[in-house]
Amino acid sequence: MTLRLLVCLSVALVVCHCHKGDSDRQKRLYPTRCYPGSHCYPDHEDIADFDASLSGSVAVPFDVQYPSAISMVNQRRTRMPGIVVRAATIQDVQRAVLFAREFYMNVVTSGAGVDYQGRGTYDGALRIDVSGLKTISTSNLNFNIAGTVTAQPGNTWGEIYDAVESTGTGRVVVGGSESLDSVDFFTLSGGLGVLSRTLGLAGDNLISAQVVLMCGRLATLSGTSATLTDLDGPV
Repeated sequence: MTLRLLVCLSVALVVCHCHKGDSDRQKRLYPTRCYPGSHCYPDHEDIADFDASLSGSVAVPFDVQYPSAISMVNQRRTRMPGIVVRAATIQDVQRAVLFAREFYMNVVTSGAGVDYQGRGTYDGALRIDVSGLKTISTSNLNFNIAGTVTAQPGNTWGEIYDAVESTGTGRVVVGGSESLDSVDFFTLSGGLGVLSRTLGLAGDNLISAQVVLMCGRLATLSGTSATLTDLDGPV
């Protein structure tokens, strides 16, 4: 019996039309993204205030922890983001998106650091590292119905498989063939795995997702409903 998948937080940065207005200065003067060296780039005080607002942490190039923060499993894809946000909560991701929006920065996200196309790292960008978001839960695994796995994007498929196997129910979940692949990028790109010929893609088995929009709101999405939540509560 296959398990259906809920991705608890997918940091898919989707453009939405709920903004109160971009910074007019940024919108008028900087039609492209702002990178280090530009006078639109956040200064040390801006970054320090942003860091203080997070449950996680921020790393910039002159920090001791920066080399480890930017390291990728595929060293060919290791680049030099201007700011790395190590998110500890969903709210950290929302705050990071709003900070990047304020300063018109390019935003990329990374989970387990396995990135064959290099989409999770970019020179001068604000990179949101969600590898610290690793909650996994399962439900309905003891009944003859489709159970569910709820996972945050920092989890690898190896960790999800271990969680399912530890229940002792003999169930399977449609996931990646590489244990280091993170659940978010794999599922959002369709999810062609070893079980796909019989059970479909990971995307076919996705029943719900939480997505941070570019306006900073958290969208909880399913096939029948959508709920938007900002940092102050339900919208």
